[in-house]
Amino acid sequence: MSGYSHRPPDRAVLLAALLVPFLVALALVPFRTGLPATHEALIMAAAVVAVAALGTRAIVSQLAVRVQRLRTAVVADASHLSSLQGTARLVEDGGSPEAVVEYVRLVAVEPAAQAGAALDTAGLSHQG
Repeated sequence: MSGYSHRPPDRAVLLAALLVPFLVALALVPFRTGLPATHEALIMAAAVVAVAALGTRAIVSQLAVRVQRLRTAVVADASHLSSLQGTARLVEDGGSPEAVVEYVRLVAVEPAAQAGAALDTAGLSHQG
C-alpha cells in the first residue's frame, strides 16, 4: 500500500474544501479591477477542482482496498460453499458416515489445522 501513503486524511480534504475557495477568493481581491471576471472564475474553478481531486483520490483508494478485501472474502466463501456442496453430494449419494467424516476432515479440518500450525510456527496463536 505504498501508493496510498501520500494521500491526505479525509478531514484535511474536508477542511481544504471549505477553506481553499475562500482563500483563493481572498487572494484575488487585489486583482479584481485588472483581472477579467472569466479569469477569476477560471482560477476559482481550478482551485475547486484541485481540492475535489484530492478528495476523489482518497475515496478511490479506500474503495480499492475495500474491493480487494471483498474479493478475498468471496473467494474464501466460494471455497467453503464448494466444500459444503461436496459434503451434501456425498451424503445424498448414500456415502457411508465414515466417508463423509473423512471428506470433511480433508476439506475442512486439515486446512484449518495447517493454518493453525502456520500460526504456531510464527508464534502468533499462543500468547501467554
